[in-house]
Order: sequence, then structure tokens, then C-alpha cells
Amino acid sequence: MSIFDLGDLNSSSAVSTQIVDAVQKIEYLYIFFQELDIQNLSFGGQNARFLFKDDEFFLNNDEFSLNLALNRTGKEIKANIKELFFKDYNASADGQILINSAKDSYDFIGVLRSQNLNFDFNVTYAKDKLNLDLKDINASNMAFLFHAVGKHLSLNKELNEWFSQKLIADLYSINYLKASMDLGKKFSIKELEGAGEVKNLKVKLGKNVESILIPKLKLNLNKKRLDLNFDQASFAKQDLSQSKIYVYEPTSASKSGIYIQIKSNELMLDQKLLNILNLYDIKLPLKQLSGKLNTDFIINIPFAKSEKISFKANFDLENTQFDMANFLVQKGNISLENTILKLNEFVVKNNFLQADVNASFDLDAKKAHFNTEISRLYFKDLLDIKNAQENLELDYSQDILLKAQNFNVDMNLTQGLELSASTLSRFKENSILMQKLGIENVNNFYLKTADFVNFQIKLKGTNFKNDLQKSDGSSYENDDFFISKDAKTTHIKSASESLDISLNEDVIKAKIKNLYYILKDTQKINDVNLSSKLELEALNSGIILQSASNSSKNLSFDELHFDMDKQKMSLRAKRNEAIYELDKDEKQLVGKISKVNDKMLNEFFGSNIVEKGNFELHIKGSGFEHFNGEIIMNDTYFKELKFHNQLISFVDTIPSLLLFKSPTFNEKGLSIQKGAVLFERQKNKIIIKALTLDGDSVDILGVGDINLDNKKLDLELELQTLKSVTDIISKVPIINQIILGKDRVISTQILVEGDLDNPKFKTQIIKETLKLPFSLLKNIIDIPSTWFQ
Repeated sequence: MSIFDLGDLNSSSAVSTQIVDAVQKIEYLYIFFQELDIQNLSFGGQNARFLFKDDEFFLNNDEFSLNLALNRTGKEIKANIKELFFKDYNASADGQILINSAKDSYDFIGVLRSQNLNFDFNVTYAKDKLNLDLKDINASNMAFLFHAVGKHLSLNKELNEWFSQKLIADLYSINYLKASMDLGKKFSIKELEGAGEVKNLKVKLGKNVESILIPKLKLNLNKKRLDLNFDQASFAKQDLSQSKIYVYEPTSASKSGIYIQIKSNELMLDQKLLNILNLYDIKLPLKQLSGKLNTDFIINIPFAKSEKISFKANFDLENTQFDMANFLVQKGNISLENTILKLNEFVVKNNFLQADVNASFDLDAKKAHFNTEISRLYFKDLLDIKNAQENLELDYSQDILLKAQNFNVDMNLTQGLELSASTLSRFKENSILMQKLGIENVNNFYLKTADFVNFQIKLKGTNFKNDLQKSDGSSYENDDFFISKDAKTTHIKSASESLDISLNEDVIKAKIKNLYYILKDTQKINDVNLSSKLELEALNSGIILQSASNSSKNLSFDELHFDMDKQKMSLRAKRNEAIYELDKDEKQLVGKISKVNDKMLNEFFGSNIVEKGNFELHIKGSGFEHFNGEIIMNDTYFKELKFHNQLISFVDTIPSLLLFKSPTFNEKGLSIQKGAVLFERQKNKIIIKALTLDGDSVDILGVGDINLDNKKLDLELELQTLKSVTDIISKVPIINQIILGKDRVISTQILVEGDLDNPKFKTQIIKETLKLPFSLLKNIIDIPSTWFQ
């Protein structure tokens, strides 16, 4: 039964060996049989039909159908192929087989035709040596060709997959394919060579990956290598003509593989190229958006599953924009060797960073270390760091996490930027915002931006020093802040609701609640010069006027509205019944404070200096350094005034002046029925044009000036007193003229000079020295306040 042994029907070379074995058995059929017909032969797991009769040989099994017309001459048998049909491939062949039993040689010459494959062949066999010579191979389906060739030549399975599934073309034209094989105990390919052309080849590296397109390439095959030579290629419409593809060791199942070199000056490290890298688990945390990239990327893919894929690449960048943090790489190099990727001499820039960067990535661990020389780290109005060195640790195994070791800052760059820090004291000298707000430190800082234009910022546990005080008198030095910033506007809001500020190039809008501003230098009022319009609203707030000696006066408001635009300003405020009004433009300043009572003044001076009464202030002029003013008061009682106390002390030292003391003008105070002060400011000088206080028992009149720079004053006062006594004396003839004079009053004149805080008093000997006649000063208080307006 060995005649019907067609070998291992499940072996990879089953069809070729079965046909050779079948042809070898023909000479034995002539020896033992004249006719043999087997309708159904089960052998080797297959069913076969076998017929030998009248020089006709027929064999039909699961793999093929063979029908030969035999002609025997001596030791030679000539078999004309009437039919040879390969069932798996729907292919048929015709030709002839020459059998030389003396030499144990077989020569098979013919043509194979199928829908997908056509070629001429010459197969010779002698002493377990099989020579294959194929010519004019035309195939529209490489899958068919390599499935057939691969099965009979025992090619590597991965090689078959590449040429049957990943290399797809419109037409394969193989000029010739020659192979010499040993079919002995161990199958081997001794020689292999071939050449041909391929049109419109698509190299598809994997799913969801755009194909490499090659319009035309030449195949050059030998035992060591299959070259795919081409002059033109593209990927995503970018030129790949400098690239290279070849298969090495194509006949060795353990050593074969494919070498792909992608070389181009036009590619971008965009999502399409990243998809190729992702196929081989090369995960890069950045994507190119624009710019120049020179690519030289080598992939070595062994077909043996026991071997690892290896990589080597160089990417030279110039003015290249990346999506991660919108970085622009002015120049730099990316090198890749297997799982180690390096960024070499990167000069990077975006709208917040300029730096020189060197980095090393472990692609397996998805981690990297950066050595960064920062030229500038800049967030407008927030942070400005120059010439600093920083070591960064990157982890992109899940999110893109970056830690700045020296700065002690954590960043998440997965979508834009999230930045957090446990303390900001390190950045105080580099932060305009911290300096403006007087921030000493922040215990917890968080920043988030998706586009590096719009920011959300949280400052928790913020400690600061400034000129603000809470309305309860405690220091305002700790709060939480929430800041939002877009391309035009920065909005700052405190958790305590004390501050709510919105800033842009055109306007600053501020809302203040329960806060007082400590004004230490009155000159600051004149120094205000804002490029933006200011709109201020304040509730239960005010101004603390603090002198060099730390004495203070509180100017409080229930509510206040203040607008300032260049040289124009407007103020409207209320405190209890009091009303504050101020308007200023380029030409004129007009102000009015009305309905002020004793409580308001005592609150301002921080002392009970008056009882009862009402007060008004009017000013009008060209600006804060040049204006006229008027103070009007009615029905009040002054007490605990330093100036008054010093005046009384002076009166006590002059016996002739004791006459002026009375129950309403003494150490306890001074009663005023009505009074007025007319003054003028001329830069650093206040000129008191007229002062008149009409009291119950004493009237005080005066003129003078005060120097605001050196706090020196120069006043001339006239005291007129003892009105009740004057009334009695005036009724006594002759005596009244002697004592009271022609004006019927008792009066004296006092000079006040020296420091404002410590004035010196002396009597004035020369009469009629006041700069204004007494009668004019006296009439001032009788002029309605509407006259000033």
C-alpha cells in the first residue's frame, strides 16, 4: 500500500510533495498493474479517487485533481497534463511531465492560470532536490500568491501575513522567481532569487493607521533579502521618497523580519504618525501642530514572536508647534532607541515659558526627567521668573503629570494646565500680583487653564500685609482668594466678601465691604494716576488718615461710590445723615460735605471734641492743590481740643487776660453759636483768609496761614469777651468809653506761631494788626452758605 502513501497531507508542503510522490508512483503502476480503479480511498485523513487505465492516470483528493495522458518509451514516461486543478486556489495548470526512471528525475513544465494569478513554470525534481522556476507571474492579489507560495515553500507565517494582508497592490508583475529546495528529511531552501514590479502598493501597518502609498516599486529577491525599491512614496500626502523597506532572511522562519525606514523632510509628528508609533507601544505625550520636522525613523520587526521589535529614530525640529502647553520648539532633536527617547538641546517657547530643555524618556515606564534652564517663566500680572534652573519629573502613564522639584510645584498637562503648590513664598519676589496685594505667602495655590488664555486661580490661606483694616479695628491680613482671568479681564474675589475686584485695560471695578484704607501719606491723593477707569463701591468702609506720629482720624461711610477716569472723578457717599459730594475734571474741583453732626466729627477725630451742632464744608477750585474753602458751624460746644487747651493755658499765664475766661470759655471748652472759616489752598500752604467764632461769652476772629510741608503756622487772633459785663459797662457814661473804647467791647490780640502740634502763643501789642477789619470778619458768619456756592 505504500504506492498510495502521499506523505503528510497536513504538512505545509503537502500539495507539492503529494504531486511529486504521485508522479513518482506512476512507474510502479506500469510494473504491477494493467488497470487499477479505486473509487474511494481513505488515507492520511483524506478521501481520494484513484484510476490507472489505458495510459491514463487520474487522482482526485481534497487538495487537487490530476489527470495525465501517459506515453511510455523505455525508461522515460511523458505525461501530458489534461487537468491539474488546485482546489484551494481555484487555479488550473496545463503542460507536461517528463519522467526518467533511470535517472530518478522529473521535469514539470507548464502554465498556471487563475482569476488572481498567472505564471509559467518549470519544476524539476531529482533525488529529493526540487527546483522551481516561475516566469511572467502576474497577480492581482498578493494574498493568494503568498498563501500558495508560503505553504509550499514553508515561509514564515508572519511573512505570509505581511505580504498577504499588509502589502496590498493593484498588480504584481514578477519577471521570474527561482528556488532550489531540499525535500529530504529536513526541508530547506538552498537558493532563492527573483525580480519584478508592483503597482499602486499600499503598506498598511495596522488598523486605524493611514497607509504608506507607493505608486511603483521594484522587487529584488535573493536568499538573504527581499528589497522593495522605489523612487516615490508618500504618507498622508507627505513625501517618503527617501525611505526604505526590505525583508531580511526571507527563507528563515527564526531569523526573518522586515526593516522599515521612514525618512522624510515633510512629515509631522501629528496624530497620523503617532498612530504608527502607538502600534508598537511608543507613547509620546506631545503632538505636532505645525512647523518643520526632519524624520529618520527605523522599525525592525522580527517575524519570530520570540523576538522583540526594535526602534531607532532621529527627529530634527525647527519652529515646531506642539499641542502640549502650546509649546513652540525653535530648534531641537528627538532621538529614539528602543524604549529610551531623548529630547536634545530643545529651545522651547510658548506664551508663558522660554527655556532650554534636555530630557530623557523611559517609554516602558512612561516617565521622563527634564533638565531645564529657564530664560523666563511668565504669566502676565501673576508671575515673572528669569534665569532659573529646574529639574522636572514627568509621569504620563495615565495623565500627563509634571513635578518641578526646586519650585515644589505639581502640574497636570493632560488638558491645558493644572498647577498646584503648597506654598508661594518662593515666588513673592517674582509675582507682581503678590506684591500688589502685599501677599507674603499662600498655603495652598491652584491654577487651571485649558488654553493658557483663560485662568482659574485659588489662593487658600493667604497671608498678606497691606494698608487695609477691618471695620471692627482688627488687621485684615488673612483671607482666601478666587481669581479668574481671560484675555481681557482679571477678576479677584475674597472668600470673606471683603474684596471683589475686576480689572481690564479699560476699567477697574472694585467692591469693598467692611474695610478701611489706611492713608499714611496725604500726598498719595495727588499721586493717583490710573491708566484705566476706576469704579469703586464701598459699604461700611472708610479711610483712616494716619499721621507720621501714628495718630489717626477715621473717615467712615455707610456707602460710597467713586468714579475716576483720567482727570475726571466723582464721589458720592453717606454716613448717617451726612452727605459727601465731590466732582473734579480737567478745569474744576467742587466739593461739599453737609449735615455733619457732633457724632460724625467725634468719630473722625477719635475723641469727643464737640457736643451737638451741625457743620458743613464747601470747596471750589482748579484742583486739589488750588481751591478755596469754607467751613460753617452752628450751635456747638468745642472741648478737649489741643489748640483750645493750649490757648487757655496761655490765658492763665497772663493776668491781664484772665478777664476773657468765662463759664463757656475755660479749661472745659468753648461754646459757639455760629462760626465760619474762609480759607484757600495754594499748593503746600493753607491761607486762612477769615476766621470768626461767635460764642456765648467770647468771640474769636483771625487770619493766617499753615505750611503743609513743615507743619508751621502763623496766626493772628483777636479775642472779644465778657459780653454780659460789656453790656453793663456800656450803660455807664464816661466809664464805658474808658474801659470799652469807642467799639464798646473788651478785646485783645494774640499771635500764634511755631509747629502745628505745639504752637506758641503771645500777646499782640500793636493794635489794628489784623489783616482784615474786625467788622468784616464778624460779618462772615452772617453770610449764607449759598453765597460760597
